[in-house]
Amino acid sequence: MRELEPNLNASHPDFENKAAAFFKYANYDEQMCQSLEKCEDAVKNDDANPSLDHDVRYVAQYLEREYYVS
Repeated sequence: MRELEPNLNASHPDFENKAAAFFKYANYDEQMCQSLEKCEDAVKNDDANPSLDHDVRYVAQYLEREYYVS
């Protein structure tokens, strides 16, 4: 999935809906960042936090992608 080009940007309504749903569920995961800004900050400070969860590293990238399978 990470190898595919992003096809949503932060101003797209689908991005906003996807992010809202993702972070609603993130409330139940204490190891997941609770906002896009916190995820981005965690990645920026990745060197200082070697135990950073693999999923947190790619949240922003996942939110920027929406693909349909037919």
